[in-house]
Amino acid sequence: MKQHFLLFSLFLSTILFSQEFTEPDSAAIHKSKVKSVKIYYTGTGTTHLLSQEYQYDPNGNLVFAHSGSAGYYYQFTYNNKSEQISSLQYSNTGELISGFFTDYYSNGKRFHVKHTYSQDSIHPATIYTYDTAGNVLEESHYIKGNLTRTYKNEYDENNKNIHRTDSTPGLETYETRNNKTVRQTYYNTDNSLKENCLLFYSDKGRLMRTACTKGKTTDTYSIAYEDNSSDYKVSKNGNKISKEDYVEWDRKFRWLMERPMSEEFGLPYSDPVPTYEYKHELIRDKKGNITKDIIKGAYEYMNFKPVEFDYAYEYW
Repeated sequence: MKQHFLLFSLFLSTILFSQEFTEPDSAAIHKSKVKSVKIYYTGTGTTHLLSQEYQYDPNGNLVFAHSGSAGYYYQFTYNNKSEQISSLQYSNTGELISGFFTDYYSNGKRFHVKHTYSQDSIHPATIYTYDTAGNVLEESHYIKGNLTRTYKNEYDENNKNIHRTDSTPGLETYETRNNKTVRQTYYNTDNSLKENCLLFYSDKGRLMRTACTKGKTTDTYSIAYEDNSSDYKVSKNGNKISKEDYVEWDRKFRWLMERPMSEEFGLPYSDPVPTYEYKHELIRDKKGNITKDIIKGAYEYMNFKPVEFDYAYEYW
């Protein structure tokens, strides 16, 4: 049964309560021939609100999911091998928001996935092509039916990505080898070459130097790390870099550095997100299906009272 794979997880990740209830046990649902599950948020016992609804076919495949809190609903279809071939997300008014359409190899690995959005007139789409091992070989992006960007990947015998290229001329393209970006190319709006940057790394994988060429001029930017820490300074052509040049360099390459943003010029940084932990106490019936989920937990700076979810089943 292939209902709980990546695409399904991507859909449902957007509709769960802040205290995430435990999803129904797929093995128990399949074994006990569950037709539908309704999950109610009962709070501390004084409220009873529909949080989520699932419906299944006789083979135990999820065919419908509805978020009581957000109003969205989802429909799934399968082939005769119970492989999911479509995942559609609708608004509470019935408008199609997003959809995945999947083809498979004979071994059950995904071969082709088309992801479309229909919430506006642009109608973007992304198409993924896979090899027989399940690796993404090509990722193509379309807007209004026109190809806007294509990424291509190569893998070694251990299915490790060793080469990634952005083969569509546009604002920016990238080339990656062994999970390291080794080239970034920038284009003008008429697709003429604007700038080509080569990236060089230390044996430990740290970015050490970038060489960017515009026309016949090449500027070399060197990165010096302080005391083997993640703090660093950037120089241009062996000289102290200006703030304007640094901001431009930082915009292009900050995402490759070990810390999120250099504070060399007092640039702002993001505060860390508070951490939290949930503990689930599950109560099951004789068939193994979850009937109650009692959630206890706390943010790092405050506790919250336990909340409960009740599960109601209908069987084939």
